[in-house]
Amino acid sequence: MPTGGITYTVREYDYLVSNTGRRFFSGDSESVCVLSDSDFNELQDYLLSAVKEEGKQLFQILKLSSHSHYGKTIQLKNYVGLIELPVSHHRIEILPKIYEKNNEIVNRNRIKAILLAMLSSLKDFPALNLNSASVDLHKLNLYEIFIRIFLGRVLELTKMGLRGDYNVLCENSRAFRGRLDVASQAKYNAFHAERFFVIHDEYSLSRPENRVIKSAIIKLLKTTEDQENAFLARRLLVLFDSVDESLDYEADYRRIVFDNSNQGYLGIVQWAMVFLRNRSFSIFGGGNNGQSLLFPMDRIFERYIASQIARLIKQHNKKYGTCYRFVGQDSKKYLFDIPKSFKIRPDIKIDGEDNIILDTKWKILSDKKPRNNVSQGDMYQMYAYSKRYKAPIVYLLYPKSLSSDLIKDVEFEARDLPLPTHVSLRFLDLGNVVDHSKDLVLTKENSLYSFLMGFLSTESGKGKTIAAI
Repeated sequence: MPTGGITYTVREYDYLVSNTGRRFFSGDSESVCVLSDSDFNELQDYLLSAVKEEGKQLFQILKLSSHSHYGKTIQLKNYVGLIELPVSHHRIEILPKIYEKNNEIVNRNRIKAILLAMLSSLKDFPALNLNSASVDLHKLNLYEIFIRIFLGRVLELTKMGLRGDYNVLCENSRAFRGRLDVASQAKYNAFHAERFFVIHDEYSLSRPENRVIKSAIIKLLKTTEDQENAFLARRLLVLFDSVDESLDYEADYRRIVFDNSNQGYLGIVQWAMVFLRNRSFSIFGGGNNGQSLLFPMDRIFERYIASQIARLIKQHNKKYGTCYRFVGQDSKKYLFDIPKSFKIRPDIKIDGEDNIILDTKWKILSDKKPRNNVSQGDMYQMYAYSKRYKAPIVYLLYPKSLSSDLIKDVEFEARDLPLPTHVSLRFLDLGNVVDHSKDLVLTKENSLYSFLMGFLSTESGKGKTIAAI
């Protein structure tokens, strides 16, 4: 990203308005971020140009509309990350709305720490090693944090030793080494007895993966605004001095085969390609020189909670000798048997004495909205899960929000015989779910484990035969 100055920090579902539009409203709102007129117009033009390239996907992220108080507005949706404006290079940093036990929104640096831990659970997201990154979350925006983590991982790689290859070289040399190329010797050195046309192997660090990484470091050195990142990038370039810069990083990337010879490279190379391509992991990169790193929070929440539950179930089985089995995204059931059609896929299934079904929804419920903003479609979905999996209780898991403690209708029951259906809404305090340690501690302080203990037994042998998690 080219250097810029201003970073606007906002949260999902906030409104972006121009300075001119803001003047029409005398009140104050935490959900409104005021951009300068030039930045607002640039963002609007950028988004409209991106629509031509990306189509309807853009409207999953931002909504262009008109507001009675502010005039033209851009409302954020459930995507988080960073957008850079292509001309001014000012940035809009979008953070998730995460609430703590006291229903107060978590402070900015804590939100970033939680978000990074959640992103690490995505299988197709290049792996993060949070312990190796000394990140000052107060000062760095998300893009600079990603740079710091990437450079830190590259430094760790250099300490283990960069992988090289032996390349076959043919050269006309004054020194004899390797073997003589008789045909070329006769052709070029018939009158030069002091020279030898030889073929030999030379060890080189200029493997495709090293070239890709070096090209990313060079780019980041030019774009970072953080002094520590710049220092680290310069240090790494010294260590990569004998590696050539990639002339075609896409071609080099296609040449890379990840195997035992280059263990530790996969996540680093994936990160390097993200930086080089100016693309997000999930949506759009935009035209011109702008860039976006945007992530859908519903997917992040789903994958993160699933990964944490899998770890907690494994720890619980180990501690108590139980045999619960975690299954993510089970796809064995269909809504109809004849013909088999309309596959159903719950987020999480836990096999025990009974099937336990859990589905995650990144959605803010409100006691002031009809049905507390619970989707009727979600309820249909949970009812189908209960019937097809013969699960007497199914759970809808939401993030804790401002209205969580005010919502009274959290239990729903359909008294069908012979198998009634019970749907339970639960709210998770993400601040007490995140755990950076290798082994999650099974304590009541972990709100997710406290929830699981509502239906997990501590009696040895309970549940079905455990499968690998």
